[in-house]
Amino acid sequence: MKNYYDGYRTDIFELLHKNQISKKLKILEIGAGNGEFSKNFPKEVEYWIVEPDLKSAISARKKHKNVLNAYYDDIKAQLPNDYFDLIICNDVIEHMQNWKNFLKDIQDKINKNRKGKIIGSIPNFRHFTVLYEILCKKDFKYRESGILDKTHVVFFTEKSLKRELINSGFEVETLKLMKKFRLTKDQNIFKYIISKLVIYILGADSAYGQFGFVCSIKEIDDEK
Repeated sequence: MKNYYDGYRTDIFELLHKNQISKKLKILEIGAGNGEFSKNFPKEVEYWIVEPDLKSAISARKKHKNVLNAYYDDIKAQLPNDYFDLIICNDVIEHMQNWKNFLKDIQDKINKNRKGKIIGSIPNFRHFTVLYEILCKKDFKYRESGILDKTHVVFFTEKSLKRELINSGFEVETLKLMKKFRLTKDQNIFKYIISKLVIYILGADSAYGQFGFVCSIKEIDDEK
């Protein structure tokens, strides 16, 4: 990423199957920044954006006409229900005070007849850099960006994220570890050794900084 609001994120886009991509898609992206992620899709798709940062929203309007400069809760009534084939939430849920309500409310916007989906990414709190600070330094500091971003209000592990998605009424189709930590011996031998040790002891998931997910709404068996 060039900065906090730019993100092409092909790694998230690649979680979708090729047969799920078409020119007829109706897409809603929450917290889209400058709208760079939309470049992954055919230009003919109907693309909606909700972005609270004014400067980023203005930039996004150069690419799309349906850009709402607001927080989701403030304009959700303006978004059509049972409409979108795909809803994108790249690194936004962890910033939401009412994230549990969001996970349930957003389902009203998904087109159930066309089996719409929600995709996105969320930081992994079990990343070894966080665990190292907590377990070895017995402390941690919030930062301007990253896993310990000072604007994050909720943290997830692989288990907790899957549980919350399921409890919110989603069927988890994909939950993938992403952004693997890569450090060579030449860069910092001490940190390299510590990272390998922590990852070995605490599990392979601690080597990854994010989760990518794809979910659909859980089907209810009317016969039960």
